Amino acid sequence: LSDPDGETAATLIFFAPTPEQAERFARALIAENIPASVPWWSGQHVYNHFDQIIERRLLSTQKCSWECPRYQGSATLRKGQFPRTDSILKRAVHLDIHPLFTDRDVDDIIAGIRKVARVVL
Repeated sequence: LSDPDGETAATLIFFAPTPEQAERFARALIAENIPASVPWWSGQHVYNHFDQIIERRLLSTQKCSWECPRYQGSATLRKGQFPRTDSILKRAVHLDIHPLFTDRDVDDIIAGIRKVARVVL
């Protein structure tokens, strides 16, 4: 988004009341030709989907954080370890904001979000 003060936007994330509504919202936006996703199901940057980390299958020879000499505590990571985070990610609807979007593109996305919200929410 163009901003005279230089602010940029790369992502728009908003939250539906329930995970089911978030999924329906994202699917309806896609049907309106607006790329969207629910981060929980995208697998992107969600700890719960990083089996290689949860199972400690890392390429690093230092095996941080589990056996890292710089950390003397006990580190664990398991699926479901962060229920509040899980709840938020399951209700989040994610849209990328492309730097080449025109004002018209943004207006179309806003119209699509409003249209879908009237139906889904």
